[in-house]
Amino acid sequence: PIASAQSEAPPEAIELYRSGRAHYDAGRYREAIVDLKAALALDPESPNLLYDVARVSELLGNLDEAIAYYQRYVDMLSDAENDERDRINATIQRLEGARTELATRAPQQPETLREVVYR
Repeated sequence: PIASAQSEAPPEAIELYRSGRAHYDAGRYREAIVDLKAALALDPESPNLLYDVARVSELLGNLDEAIAYYQRYVDMLSDAENDERDRINATIQRLEGARTELATRAPQQPETLREVVYR
């Protein structure tokens, strides 16, 4: 789940975060990512926003982007946050595996209407 915005964030970032959260909660991930990235641009040191952008990127299937944001998030974790670091590193490993799997698949040729009709 998406974490809450940090209290020291600029007001504009908080408003964009709230809008992004509303889109996320409604399943409108494309709209959510726009607002969350805008909030992150205003508050680039927010671990919560980094995580949120990574998660929504993952849900949208943007694996390279998700991995990059998750890595930035992990880099911001304190030494005491080992469980969270392990969880996110496992997520990164899973996404890297999925990315490799997708890259090695042969491109699927869509069936033409003629092939479907004449079978």
